[in-house]
Amino acid sequence: MPDTEVCPLTFKGGIALNNLLEVKELHISFHTHGGKIQAVRGVNFDLSPGEAIAIVGESGCGKSVTAQAIMGLIPDPPGRIERGKIFFQGLDLTSMPEDGMEKVRGREISMIFQDPMTALNPTMTIGKQITEGWALGRKISRRNAEKKAIEMLNLVGLPYPEKRVKQYPHECSGGMRQRVMIAMALAGAPKLLIADEPTTALDVTIQAQIMELMKEIKNQTGTSIILITHDLGVVAGMASRILVMYAGKIVESGSVREVFFQARHPYTWALLKSVPRLDEMKKQRLASIGGQPPDLFKPPGGCAFAPRCPYGMVICREKEPQFVQLAYQRGVACWLEHPQAPSVEKGATAHGK
Repeated sequence: MPDTEVCPLTFKGGIALNNLLEVKELHISFHTHGGKIQAVRGVNFDLSPGEAIAIVGESGCGKSVTAQAIMGLIPDPPGRIERGKIFFQGLDLTSMPEDGMEKVRGREISMIFQDPMTALNPTMTIGKQITEGWALGRKISRRNAEKKAIEMLNLVGLPYPEKRVKQYPHECSGGMRQRVMIAMALAGAPKLLIADEPTTALDVTIQAQIMELMKEIKNQTGTSIILITHDLGVVAGMASRILVMYAGKIVESGSVREVFFQARHPYTWALLKSVPRLDEMKKQRLASIGGQPPDLFKPPGGCAFAPRCPYGMVICREKEPQFVQLAYQRGVACWLEHPQAPSVEKGATAHGK
């Protein structure tokens, strides 16, 4: 869709009816003995049916907390949604009681968690774990449950599914366990699949297989996907749109091509520079982002990235930049977008400077 085109929307009570998911001004904090951690600080985004988006950023930027909020898994206490709304198919998930969320979680919305070794129950067979959530509230025989588990393992391409359903997680490799996690998430035929770092701790060959599998499943089932990752290298072939998060906020959004080739935020430039490239010289060191993320016990008053930004100005430390909507689903929060900001050489694209 061209940047200048405005998508026609039908609204009801302020919600766009053609969106599967809408997150509006989401603020999430964790109340600890040391103080209040402001983990998510005003996140806004939407997701259309059948669309795949990626949320990228360093560890601790609020990606996984945002995903947990969508699933209704923020532990209260110590976590709390301070304000904001999450709408799924027009329903406000933030005000839904737990018994209502149980009908959504695992059926309408599913999640692949980060570490399959700790997410899977070591005392239960793979087959039982795949069908446990799917069978909840249904009168399902053991034979039909096993048949369903075999069907799901076939879908995710796990060899010898009839054998695997009777095995335990420790009898499978890391890549196999990740496929089991995907099978569990897809068993209820969800409309939305959240994949939280689905390739963590896997070697690059298995990473590519898992990402290709998710892409195939999306094309076959029409399931919408939110891919959460710190690695821009796994995004390009999977998502159509990227949201870049830093210190609990979205600092840039746009299509994959826009973010990779026309990035506008210095943090995005830094992330792109840290991605290994095949055309680099063998002895060239990978770029790293200097400094440390801000302390979210007491977030800075200005731009959170200012202390680490080579283009930082006085106003960056004094006042927080507003998120500027550049075009449809394209925006950035940076003082360099101000008309009076000095002209700088844009830091990096997918091809370097």
